[in-house]
Amino acid sequence: MAKALKIAGTALAVAGLAIVTGGAALGLGLALSTTAFGVSASALFAASMVANVGSSLLSAKPSAPTASAATADRLTVSIDPRTPRKTVFGTTAMATDLRDQELTDEQAYLHRFVVVASHRVAAIREIWFDDKLAWTAIGGAQGDFAGYLSVTPVLEGSAANAINISPRMGASRRFTGCAYVYLRYKLTGNGKKAESPFAGSVPSRVTIVGDGAFTYDPRLDSTVPGGSGPMRADDQATWAWNPSASRNPALQSLWYLLGWRINGKLAVGKGVPPARIDLASFITAANLCDEPVARAAGGTEPRYRSDGIFSEGDDPGAVQDNLKAAMNATLDDVDGRIRITVLHNDLAAPAGDLFTGDVLGAFTWKQSLDLPDRVNVVRGGYIDSSPTSLYQLVDFPEIRIASPDGIDRAQTVNLGMVQSASQAQRLAKLRLMRMLYAGTFTAVFNSTAWKYQKGDVIRLTFGPLGWSQKLFRIADMAIQVDGKVPMMLREEAAAIYAADNTDAAPVQAAAPTVYDPKLWPLVQGITEAGTTSTWDGVSGPGKPEDGATKGAPIGTNIGARPVADVLSGLDVNTAGLLAEALRQDDLVAAFDARTLVAGQPVGTAFLAFRDSATDPATGFASAADFRAIFAKNGAGTAYTMSLDRVLVSPEKSLATRLSDIGLVTDGATVSVKFLQDVFIGDGVSYAKAILRADANGIFGAFSIDVDGVARRAAIKLVADELTFVDPAGGNPVQALTYANGRWRLAGTIYAQRVEAESIKAGDIQSAAVSKTRYAIVPQDLYAPRNTPTTVISLTFHKDEPGTTLKITFFGMFGSPDDLQFTGAFLVDGATSYLAGSANLILDNQSSQARMTMTPFLFLEGLSAGDHTVAFTVTNQELDNIELTIRAGSVLEVTELKQAMI
Repeated sequence: MAKALKIAGTALAVAGLAIVTGGAALGLGLALSTTAFGVSASALFAASMVANVGSSLLSAKPSAPTASAATADRLTVSIDPRTPRKTVFGTTAMATDLRDQELTDEQAYLHRFVVVASHRVAAIREIWFDDKLAWTAIGGAQGDFAGYLSVTPVLEGSAANAINISPRMGASRRFTGCAYVYLRYKLTGNGKKAESPFAGSVPSRVTIVGDGAFTYDPRLDSTVPGGSGPMRADDQATWAWNPSASRNPALQSLWYLLGWRINGKLAVGKGVPPARIDLASFITAANLCDEPVARAAGGTEPRYRSDGIFSEGDDPGAVQDNLKAAMNATLDDVDGRIRITVLHNDLAAPAGDLFTGDVLGAFTWKQSLDLPDRVNVVRGGYIDSSPTSLYQLVDFPEIRIASPDGIDRAQTVNLGMVQSASQAQRLAKLRLMRMLYAGTFTAVFNSTAWKYQKGDVIRLTFGPLGWSQKLFRIADMAIQVDGKVPMMLREEAAAIYAADNTDAAPVQAAAPTVYDPKLWPLVQGITEAGTTSTWDGVSGPGKPEDGATKGAPIGTNIGARPVADVLSGLDVNTAGLLAEALRQDDLVAAFDARTLVAGQPVGTAFLAFRDSATDPATGFASAADFRAIFAKNGAGTAYTMSLDRVLVSPEKSLATRLSDIGLVTDGATVSVKFLQDVFIGDGVSYAKAILRADANGIFGAFSIDVDGVARRAAIKLVADELTFVDPAGGNPVQALTYANGRWRLAGTIYAQRVEAESIKAGDIQSAAVSKTRYAIVPQDLYAPRNTPTTVISLTFHKDEPGTTLKITFFGMFGSPDDLQFTGAFLVDGATSYLAGSANLILDNQSSQARMTMTPFLFLEGLSAGDHTVAFTVTNQELDNIELTIRAGSVLEVTELKQAMI
């Protein structure tokens, strides 16, 4: 038997070795499978399981997603009539597929039609040429491009909105159902000496930023369990754009499965019927993606958001892999319907248990990956949407942990759908932690496993490997007609999901799988046999006499000592230990002093101590001078302790109460301590209360001290952060944070009046002596002759009724000939105030006059509230020539206040 055990022990150390468990549940031990080094049915099953989950995040070494080529192609305009259709999700850079272009007006104008998506989109917001902002939906052409670039965005092409620039355009270039941008470039200058920014070339590096596809949200569909609203999966007219839901990767994955149709025909996506999709699972996934998580840099963000682009030329599996990678999710087929699961810490409520007897035949336990496959570094990139990178892939800081042999093995994960650096960090940490827990258990189970589904968390108690309720997730399974259930289980641990709620969580080494020899079936069998023997059948040396006592009653011995002496010694020692341990100045921890049987408490101890100095006769100053109560809450690991002391005498009174609640479980230690103390006597009176909460060494404390003689009180707070929570609900308000020796106020602080010896601040707005608002003319403006032209307007809020407004226009004026004009300020569209004039006649030639002018106005008596001021100009040039007001001219309104004293 010793030799057999030695062989079995060796087998357990060989990763992936098949072992027979027949009879293991009966306590018959283990035997090595004769097929361990051959090709057995279980080995083939294990191989197929590994293949099935190879691309899943539940595989031992999940593969990195392949980025879509459209992610990089969208940043450069190119003409390719056969380019595949594009899908745009979220708010991001769209496609730049040049579908047609044409020159007109003797090559003075270039017309381009750029398709940005093969479906309806919500908005086209900005266009950048190289690294310059060229156009916005609100302000039109920007900077140097003003007057030379015209942009017409079309969110969904049709015959009704076709753009005709030549006989063939409107008839054959409708781009039905697609979103596109019509760009008109002026290639010649607007004047004799002016030059077009497009004279040399039209930029090919173009970034078109907008809001992508309208999405279907089953949470807003009353026909789906858990949903409520008018949306329907089979009616895309009910789908909508939402800044949150349309950036939710779970809903984007659902959109891709359902697909988008143009005139009833599938244009992009897969076109899966809604009946083949588990819509309820997408509700759960979408809610998990929406939950706020903490950012290490401060504040929160939704757990998962995704923005990006795909091509119909991409492999459908690659599209889903990129979306799954953006939300740490898996996609599978359960009961004939496609289901999504966002992996998160759901380990507190396992679906059930499996036991040794549920395993049929051989099993394979592969605790870790082969050394060459053990990834210890995850690096890669995410999409930086800032103007610095303009939607290019940039690196996120790599995530690493020490390698077992000192050789780094890295996996590159490019997250083409992620535009948040902190989200990329969290996803990289989750991926690496998942790979650190690489243990897989493969076996055929009996029909008991029918009640579980792929993805469920179960507990496995397995005697041959000494496991008791070890957590696993079902990575793959099949149900056969013979009632057997082949399954691959992937080990689980709460540490895997530490980064699920914050990017500050560190990556830590995986906890080892522990072997418990007490769960060996042979040992269990021997133990059971020792408790079920018949008394009459027991004989031989050492058998107790018939009628022997149970325990040690008074009058019997324990060893050579009477039991009464032993108990008396225990009482004395116990009293001394507790008297020392419960001293107020030395009390630092609570101890569970009870006896446990099979891990359960027998009872609760009630201990009383007397103070002979107070009352030698009775030993008590009151009903209970000192009481200590120890209790355990059920069968868990939570302990409570409460102490009370009351002392009363004619000269002085003292009341002290100390309570302590502590919890130690899964390596976490937390406690809450409360002390309240009141003393009156000997010319001294005081009261104090202290509350301290400790969680793994991170603590906060609050204390109040009141001195009744000196008539003073002190409130002390020991914490790095002070946060207030609205009792009616809503987000907590972080009022104070402490770092680098400074307390910092967070958020906006409102006060009716502030008085201080001195104030040092970077910016004080609400109490400013003057309050200024301004607006800049965004592009050159041309004013025709004898027509009042509004140059720019500004809406502002006047704080006080008695203040004076100073209104100024810093203008840059130009004309092909002379400067002759009159300016005015128009207040609230009703009252006009003259603001200077110019009559600059230089000669009888085209003099190209230029000048700056700063008309201003002091306005009193205007009421507090919102007002609008506009600067208008009337061109009085005699030769009917346009007056130019240059971009960069500024309208400024200043509210002059009196300083607060």
